[in-house]
Amino acid sequence: MATGLPAIDGIPCQVEAGNLHFHAHLQLLQDGRAIVLPGAIGRPIGDCVYLAHTHSLDGVIHVQAQLDTPNPTLGQFFAIWGRPLTRRVAAGLESPSEVHFYVDGVEFAGDPYDIELLPHRAIVIEAGAPIRPAPYDFAPGL
Repeated sequence: MATGLPAIDGIPCQVEAGNLHFHAHLQLLQDGRAIVLPGAIGRPIGDCVYLAHTHSLDGVIHVQAQLDTPNPTLGQFFAIWGRPLTRRVAAGLESPSEVHFYVDGVEFAGDPYDIELLPHRAIVIEAGAPIRPAPYDFAPGL
């Protein structure tokens, strides 16, 4: 059930959680330094949540949707967050040349908006001095 809050990038704020629940992980790096992802993205004050949201500062993105709902994308998550996502700027990360995106440890060359949020998908966004991102270890039950 939708609320009176506006849909963001086609995603309504729902009062009822979907019957599909999984987690992806997002890590932001500027010059090798980790940037903390806020813990209440997609959870406005009130009784609703957007289908891609966070609960804590650990970078875990919770996806709660109906089984027939397409998986949200990284671009939709950033739209819900209200932050930019381009090849030069991603949230507060900036690079004079290009921001790098890694999906499950492999550099992603396409449009970062289109990266699907999938179960246990690990996404690293890196700006500035390059490093080799470490894989994210999902705890049992996530």
